[in-house]
This record gives sequence, structure tokens and C-alpha cells, in this order.
Amino acid sequence: MISDDSTRPAPRSLEEELQAAASEDFKERADAARALAGHLDVPVAFNQLVTMLDDADIAVIEVAVEVLAIGGGIAGLTEVLRALGANDDNAGYHIRDKLASLWLDGIPILDRCQEILSQGHSGAVREGVSEMIEILT
Repeated sequence: MISDDSTRPAPRSLEEELQAAASEDFKERADAARALAGHLDVPVAFNQLVTMLDDADIAVIEVAVEVLAIGGGIAGLTEVLRALGANDDNAGYHIRDKLASLWLDGIPILDRCQEILSQGHSGAVREGVSEMIEILT
């Protein structure tokens, strides 16, 4: 059977995805976060995802956590851990739970946390790393 591509949205440019990331609609922001995964090597896209870790909607936060923790390398996970260490509210619980879920799915979150810990970070990063290591061990 031939697939009908007419229902699939056309790919958007980086600029369009960055605009969508500022939308008032949470689904539009979450979709933009997923799309920004393809642009993590561009600082403005990476920084937008980091900003989305503090979004008003939990679904957007969870997508940003996943994109940064999986595709953002050590730098991406460091930013996620910084957000975790700085958040004592509901968002922090969702960040922690999403990281634990990724670890259960086989993403080496614990190994990466230990690597980040060995880099000598302080403040919120160290707090986030310590919390995740405690949870995952």
C-alpha cells in the first residue's frame, strides 16, 4: 500500500521550529522540542531546549529532557541535571522520573552521571547528579 504523505506535516526550518517552541500551544512546543533534536549541534537550538526544561507544561519538559539526555551528549545531560538540582517543585520530580525511565530503557544515564560527577561541578549540577546517582544505585 502506498502511504499518503498528504497528512504528514511538511518539515519546518530551524527558524520555524524555534518560533514553534515559543507557541502558546503546549503540543506545538513539544513537537518543536522533538524537531530540535535534529539541530542539537546549533547553539541556538541547544539553548532553546535548555530553556524548555523550565516550561510551564510537563509534557514539554519531558520531551526536552529526553532530547537533551539522549542526543545532547554530556553537555545536554549536564543541563538536565542542572535543571533537576535547581527544581524543588513538581517539574523536578518529572525530570527525575524521565531520567530514571530512560535509564530503565537502556540509556546509560548512571554512567554519564558518574562521568559528570568526576568533572567537579558544583551547585545545582552537583545536586542533580547526586540525586540521580542515589536513585539509580
